[in-house]
Amino acid sequence: MRFQPETIGFVFFLAATISASAQTGPTPQPSETVVERVDASVVMVLAKTEKGASVYATGVAAGDDGVFFTAYHAVRDAKEVQIRLKNGEVFDRATLVAFDERRDVAALRISGAGLPPLPVASLATVHPGQPVLVVSHPGGLSWTASSGIVSSVRMADEVPGAGTGFRIVQFSAPVSPGSSGGVVVDSDGRALGIVVGSMSEGQNLNFAVPLESVIDLPHLAGGTAFASGAALQPLGKSESKAPAREPAPPPRREPEQVFGSGSVSQVVAQPVNPGAPELSAPIQSHDPTQILRTFHTIYILSKTVYAKPEVIQSALQKEPAYAAWGLLMVTDPQVADLRLTIDRPLFTFTYTYELAHQNSGIILDTGRVKGASDGAVAPKIARLVMQRVATARGWPQGIAPTKKEKE
Repeated sequence: MRFQPETIGFVFFLAATISASAQTGPTPQPSETVVERVDASVVMVLAKTEKGASVYATGVAAGDDGVFFTAYHAVRDAKEVQIRLKNGEVFDRATLVAFDERRDVAALRISGAGLPPLPVASLATVHPGQPVLVVSHPGGLSWTASSGIVSSVRMADEVPGAGTGFRIVQFSAPVSPGSSGGVVVDSDGRALGIVVGSMSEGQNLNFAVPLESVIDLPHLAGGTAFASGAALQPLGKSESKAPAREPAPPPRREPEQVFGSGSVSQVVAQPVNPGAPELSAPIQSHDPTQILRTFHTIYILSKTVYAKPEVIQSALQKEPAYAAWGLLMVTDPQVADLRLTIDRPLFTFTYTYELAHQNSGIILDTGRVKGASDGAVAPKIARLVMQRVATARGWPQGIAPTKKEKE
């Protein structure tokens, strides 16, 4: 799962499930007894990012050797990390052992040992209606417990923005900012999950991913990691050669899709200059500066229901430099020189953008913009993209932004 670090942000759940040691569990214990036992296995994670933002998060012991699991998004941008234990001990040094970016799980290590790991339950034993407890640090309120039930076990693909290719557990125990990395346990005190987020559009729509898929994460220390393969596609789904260049199709509107239906509304593109000549030949250069100097067409791809392509497009078309350079929007990626991809990790207000050469995939620019809606961030993204293009082309006469506008 791809979620941003939470200063006061939202959270998502990561379910921890390993094989159960018996088919029938012990007699359920009173909730207060379970929470008391779980507290000793939970740590508080305090962090500060490169930009000075403070982060509260939670972790749960992965073993008795000082290794614990937390949500990767909570520590991904961290510069300084401090770990606090229930017994009052504080550790000012922590090491990122390994992480699984797809599932949003990280394993961290501190020098202290003796954190008691919890017994864990298999995902095969999880069923809708099953009561659960969560121990975390919502809003920095240490070692807080909340209760709810398991709502469902489903594929992450079914939840917009959650990711693909792994299972998640949906449940209702309330969580708040600071709960990322917290532990979900059943009525026997067995670990079911690690908190990483929740859906803000409903009440107590929280999710989780089986920990059995990352249980060996702490043992990967010392290995050499390859570059991320997140963009790889099965054979037949990726382009093996430069696409044929055809004139841009006329603008068209696709029916709006309901959020959660499994699909997202299509791009609705209007050329900024309908009278412009047909599209240029494909750009074959692999030189980023040359690409930025000569590109003519842009295709906008939104990977989130929270950013409509037409909103980003409109903001770009309002930029004076965009019109002065004679750029065009197209609805077909096969006729585009550049691809502008917009995303907003679920449960955050941070929008990301990536400007890339469509034929080669060379990334020309990336960035993040915070805002409450696509309408709020679209002008900022458009301005940043135009500034990047201007580094290669230079600003059109009389259009260069002032120093204040650049900032």
